[in-house]
Amino acid sequence: MNILQINRNYSSGGAAVVARRLHNALNELQGVSSVILCRNASGNSNESLFELYPKLTGRIKSVLIDKFEQLTGCQYHFQKKIGSISDLEVFKNADVVHFHITHGGYIDQKLVVEVAKLKPVVWTFHDMWTLTGRCAHSYDCDKWTTGCGSCPNTGTYPIQFIDRSSYLWKLKKELYSNIQVNIISPSSWLRNKIMKSIVSHWPCTTIPNAVDLTVFRYNKNQSENIRNKLNIPLKRKIFLFVAHGGIDNNYKGFNILKDALKEIQNSNDNPYLLVIGGSDKRNLNYLGISGKSIGVITDEILLADYYTASDFYLIPSVQENLPLTIMESLGCGTPVIAFDVGGIPEMLKHKVTGYLAEGTSKEFFVKGINWACNMNDEEYFKSSVACRKFAEDNYSIELFVEKHMKVYKNSINDNIV
Repeated sequence: MNILQINRNYSSGGAAVVARRLHNALNELQGVSSVILCRNASGNSNESLFELYPKLTGRIKSVLIDKFEQLTGCQYHFQKKIGSISDLEVFKNADVVHFHITHGGYIDQKLVVEVAKLKPVVWTFHDMWTLTGRCAHSYDCDKWTTGCGSCPNTGTYPIQFIDRSSYLWKLKKELYSNIQVNIISPSSWLRNKIMKSIVSHWPCTTIPNAVDLTVFRYNKNQSENIRNKLNIPLKRKIFLFVAHGGIDNNYKGFNILKDALKEIQNSNDNPYLLVIGGSDKRNLNYLGISGKSIGVITDEILLADYYTASDFYLIPSVQENLPLTIMESLGCGTPVIAFDVGGIPEMLKHKVTGYLAEGTSKEFFVKGINWACNMNDEEYFKSSVACRKFAEDNYSIELFVEKHMKVYKNSINDNIV
């Protein structure tokens, strides 16, 4: 079986991590071959990786088109079309085409539709973009259920300076009405939204994302040694925040986190924050909090060490699907503090594997941090062990691949093209 995965990025973003992990695991199966087609490979090179924009001139042109589409509101009308991939040997040989993120300015809106007329298509929804007129996350807006228009979130990703959300919603509804696609939803939360949307007629399977539990492993007995190696304070309560863009990623709630830590900064617990992601590498004292920014980490073994060295992982996002970072943290036995939003309640057991803050404001997150600081050693050990057990039961690569193979086989057997 030949699987062609298509995603905007190869290296950056949660969807890219999911696609790579699936890709590597599929290629270990006998009789299965996976290749990835992406916008550009960011310096990576192997025989199963292909680029839509292999040359700099093409990438520059795509960026300029994306800017034009933002200004006019014509979201992804002028990007790569079916002719750009239909003649590729990897497309011709594919038994199933598996799409991931299709927004971000690299392919035309109609490309999935055109592919679905030629090949069985599986599409993993990493966010809500396919369901809405224009946005990746709807927040508190439910206009996507009836037609969008007068969008309250035009300044959120993907940015649109002219509101054409109603037109784009109607376009998607028309495009998707006459094709069949097998959806994979990482969370039950997103699946419930799918069932209320313009693609409710498509079959949908819930498959949580996965982590390599041999990399993100339970190693808490080495926490002190790892802290020494990474130059992390030994006698402080260590909190970890991981996000693409680091401290500049307010979508992931860093402003809420910063204000929450400021409130308890002078307490006896004396929390220390580690930030992974973004280009910034400096002490966080200038923000009024204690800690340091590490920068980008691409080495998963090193990343796992930071999870292990930390006492708690913090994710103050107010909108999420099923964050990979929570899975990674649980795999390392590190409890998580998060808001009770999106698919996160499916990942955490309140006051067992972490803390689910009821509201989405600083005050609620402070309660979670205080709960963490007040845990004794025995309580922490039980929580840490429960984290690892939950990851093993729900987020293993083996289970992830097994469920994907069933969807692929059903896509082929149903002959839905």
